[in-house]
Amino acid sequence: MPKKRSTYKSLSTALGISEEVLTDASATFILRPTGHYKHSGPGQAMLIVYELKAMWSSDEMDENEMDSVMQALQEAYWESKKRRK
Repeated sequence: MPKKRSTYKSLSTALGISEEVLTDASATFILRPTGHYKHSGPGQAMLIVYELKAMWSSDEMDENEMDSVMQALQEAYWESKKRRK
């Protein structure tokens, strides 16, 4: 994590995300597991959550689009759970 506050502004501009995403206290949620799990399922899932959070906080999607994404994620979850039985 950058030590200088100005670095967050530069990073957010370069990445096209809000500065709040970079300074969010839950950022350790994504940094900790990916270092440990690398590219395994848990690490990939946490990356998806992090990326969705960044996308939703950037106002690129309206509420209906966000709801559609959540519905698609839930449907995918329940379908895979059925296949595993």
